[in-house]
Amino acid sequence: ELNPAQTGCYDGLFRLGANQKTQWLSVTKPYVHFSCFVDAPIFKDQQHRQQFSLGVLVNCDYTGDTRYNSVQPLLSLSYLKAIGHRGRHKIGVGLYAGFIQRSIAYGQMSFDEQFVGNIYDADNPISESLGKDKVFFFDCGAGLLWNFSPNKTDRYTVGISAKHLTQPNQAFGDVATRLPVNWNCYFMSSFHLSRNVALEPAVYAEFQKQFYEVVLGSNVEYFQMKNSYTVEFSVGAGLFYRVKDALIVDVFFDWQNLRFGINYDVTLSSLTPANKARGGLELSVNYTFKRK
Repeated sequence: ELNPAQTGCYDGLFRLGANQKTQWLSVTKPYVHFSCFVDAPIFKDQQHRQQFSLGVLVNCDYTGDTRYNSVQPLLSLSYLKAIGHRGRHKIGVGLYAGFIQRSIAYGQMSFDEQFVGNIYDADNPISESLGKDKVFFFDCGAGLLWNFSPNKTDRYTVGISAKHLTQPNQAFGDVATRLPVNWNCYFMSSFHLSRNVALEPAVYAEFQKQFYEVVLGSNVEYFQMKNSYTVEFSVGAGLFYRVKDALIVDVFFDWQNLRFGINYDVTLSSLTPANKARGGLELSVNYTFKRK
C-alpha cells in the first residue's frame, strides 16, 4: 500500500497478507477497514541482478449510518535492480492501476424533522430527496525506491510514490470533487545494536494539497537465533507519533514464515470531545512461502 515499487521486494516465492482496522469506537457505526494482498516475483535474472514482480491488492472500507462503503481492487507491477559492488544498492520502480467504487445510502440517515420534542420518530415525514449515490472511477499511481544493505543484517530504504495521477472526479449529490494527487515519502531502516537486537526507526509523510500527515518513531526487535545464520523467531514492539494527532503502539511476532502484528493508535487531538482519547485497533498477518 505504501509504494507499488515495493511489490515483490522480499525473500520468498510468494507472499500473502491481510489487514483489519476498526476506528472511531465512539461513533454509532465505527469505521472498519479491511485489505488483503498477494505479490510475487514473476521473473528473476540472476546474471543482470534484476527482477519483475506482480501483485494484487484489495481495499475495503465501511462506516457510518449512511452505510458509506468503498471497494478498491488494484494491480501493481514493479522492477527491481541491484547495482554497485556486491549488489548492495537496489533501485526500484513500480506502477499500480485499478478502480474505486464508493457509495452512500442517504436513506439510512436521520434528520432534524424526525425529532419532535427531542424524541426521535423514524416515521415522521422528511422533505429531503433521498437516494443512493454511487461513484466509480479509474485510479493509477507510481513509485520509486532506493535500498542500501551494507551487510547481511542492516538495511536502509527511501521511497516516494504518488496516488491519483489522473486526478479522478467523484461526486455525491450535486457536489463534484476532483481528487488531487496524493504524494508520500518515507524512510525505513533496520540496524543491529547487537547480534540479537535491532533498532528500526522510520518516518513517513503524506501530502495532498494543503493537507498533510507525518508519522515518526521506531521499533525494537529481538531475534532468537537457531544457529549462526538462521532466525528461530523474533519479537518486537514500537512507539510512533502521528504529528498533532495520535500515539501509535505496536507489537509483532515472527515465527518461521508468519508475521503477526497488532497496533493501537490513541487519539490526542481535540477535534471533538467524541474522538479525544479514542483510537483504532489494527490486526495484521503476513505469510511468505519458501523463504530462504
